[in-house]
Amino acid sequence: MRNPLQPVQRLGARVKHLLGTPAGIPIFLFIIGALVYGPFIPWLGFYWDDQAWIWYMNARGAGGALEIDASFRPLAGWVIRLGYALAGLDPRGWQIFNLALRCLAALGVWRLVAVIRPGRKTLAGLTAVFFLLYPGFSSQFASVNSSRHLFPAALLFLSLGLTGLAVRSRRNRARLTVGALATAVMTMLTTDYLYGLELVRGAVIWMVLSQNGEPMNLRARLRRLAAAWTPYLLAVGAFFSWRYALSRSINYHVSLLDELVEAPVPSLLANLAELWRGFHAATAASWLELFTMPDPALFGPRKMALWALVAGAGFFLTLIVFKAAPADKQGERRNPDMIILSLAALLVAGLPFIATNLVVRAAFPFDRLLLPYMFGGSLLLFALLDRVLPPRMLAWAGAVLIGLAAGRQTVFAGAFVQEWENQAAFFRQLAWRAPSIAPGTALLTEELPFDFSTDNSLTGPLNWVYAPEFNSGELPLIFLNLDIRLGGKVPALEPGIDLFIESYKSPFHGSTDRILVVYYDPPGCVRVLDPVYDSRLPGTGYLLDQALVLSRPGDLIFDTSPGAALPEEVYLNLTEDEHTWCYFFQRAELARQLEDWAMVAALGEEAFRLQDTPNRAAERLPFIEGYAHTGDWETAFALTEDTFTIDAATLELLCAAWERIDRGTPASPEKAGALERLEDLLDC
Repeated sequence: MRNPLQPVQRLGARVKHLLGTPAGIPIFLFIIGALVYGPFIPWLGFYWDDQAWIWYMNARGAGGALEIDASFRPLAGWVIRLGYALAGLDPRGWQIFNLALRCLAALGVWRLVAVIRPGRKTLAGLTAVFFLLYPGFSSQFASVNSSRHLFPAALLFLSLGLTGLAVRSRRNRARLTVGALATAVMTMLTTDYLYGLELVRGAVIWMVLSQNGEPMNLRARLRRLAAAWTPYLLAVGAFFSWRYALSRSINYHVSLLDELVEAPVPSLLANLAELWRGFHAATAASWLELFTMPDPALFGPRKMALWALVAGAGFFLTLIVFKAAPADKQGERRNPDMIILSLAALLVAGLPFIATNLVVRAAFPFDRLLLPYMFGGSLLLFALLDRVLPPRMLAWAGAVLIGLAAGRQTVFAGAFVQEWENQAAFFRQLAWRAPSIAPGTALLTEELPFDFSTDNSLTGPLNWVYAPEFNSGELPLIFLNLDIRLGGKVPALEPGIDLFIESYKSPFHGSTDRILVVYYDPPGCVRVLDPVYDSRLPGTGYLLDQALVLSRPGDLIFDTSPGAALPEEVYLNLTEDEHTWCYFFQRAELARQLEDWAMVAALGEEAFRLQDTPNRAAERLPFIEGYAHTGDWETAFALTEDTFTIDAATLELLCAAWERIDRGTPASPEKAGALERLEDLLDC
């Protein structure tokens, strides 16, 4: 009788053979990376600084990449230049490029642990996979931004591994040391995030010396440690001195020394507390993210199915691989060295952020600073499990945790996909509402519904949409979020105040007399607020209400043909969607601004035949006015009744609209009848 488990046994044998080859774990890491991140790549876009930098490179040419961070991270621009050469303006190519860098960094983690303790291959492999899927790090999807940190992370782990090999080797020590030092220097020239992690090199040297097989007393080992570590310490010292001097005039100011001099004890206590918060964010807070399951009601059945598929595949694939791998040596498993190494890595990882007063948290955008913590956070988790679990149970526990981490990354990816769609919808609708905007206009917003973008990053695509030929000179348009800019870049919400702002090496010259106030609360349509039509619009915040009086759509928005449009090379299949409610609403808003009431009514005829419907009750307002001005009083009243029934908070808006209608239309029996019925409905 044929053994039903024979196919599984054959697969296990092949996996075991593959793991025994040098390419085994690297292949597995790239498979897991593609499995978890790959399904979302076609729908991901640009986020955070990505948006501005991609626009900047499109405007200034490929050489513009080399200007990014050039003064304090000289090689960072070259990483972005490489990504631009490979991916251009295609967000999918950038996601693939960044994923490859993440896999290379994870490969470096695996190689480093394997070099330090060759007998702990299971621990090395599980740590590397968890690093690849680290559940506290969502910044993977900000591909352009994180590429300039993931690339040097891969270099750093390579450098640390080369240092371990140099200590162990006699024949190739000099060559390996030169390679380790060169990659360390490249790391520090590319990012300052990893300066603290450089101090882990001493622990790596010490641990390799402890198992080198040479009889050494403590003094001899310390001499060897000093001799091997000194070149790297000199490099770190030189780089920190250079970075400290540079920070006095540009970028993140290194304030730690000044604070310690002015108030030693309070400053020390505050920084120790911040170190603890970083440690907590990288361990407990990030590990607990594993058990944050998606809400089926919000995530939807398709995304829930994908979450289950990815998590399940991660679990079973990890289990097959590490159950097939030879167990770690028992003597090695009892050694607490990996716990000590992970704790050391976690303690020094946050030093660059303490020095510059940056906050580390397990939430975007602060989780980008978790990158140097990810090695220690991953290693500590599995080193602790390795101490308390039987050898074969470690594979099961690792499979469960890696499966959950894979599922968590699908939740992150789903949120980024949704934001890219919202961002495309925002610019698409803005272009419909405002085919052309006068140069020198500032768009004021308050808390746009974007978790992974800021006003600074949205300024790039805004100018790409409205000034695609721009490459130098004064910046035509700018986004300013009142939540964070009022009192700074926007001195006050008063007319006649000049605005002078430097953004991406281009000056913006504007004024509070050239303002558009923008509101967006999806699924509601984008609103360019008009003080005539939108006073007391439900849902707008206090700051927008204050800024409304400055908004000048009638003076700053023009109906041109062809109008503004999303750049297809960036937004790909998200550029066309002209058969939705919001398309007709935006065109009707523009027609109302121009007082083309026949056009408003004609657009209403098409809009109300759609399968789509208004997303907010107040979106019926332009059509109410359009129908009234064209004499269709019955439809105007019916839409008014619908609006008020759905949202009673529109009362003042409706009363103001009908006051304008009464003033702007001639008397007639139909009008009188509509106004009489309106009095009964609204009691204005």
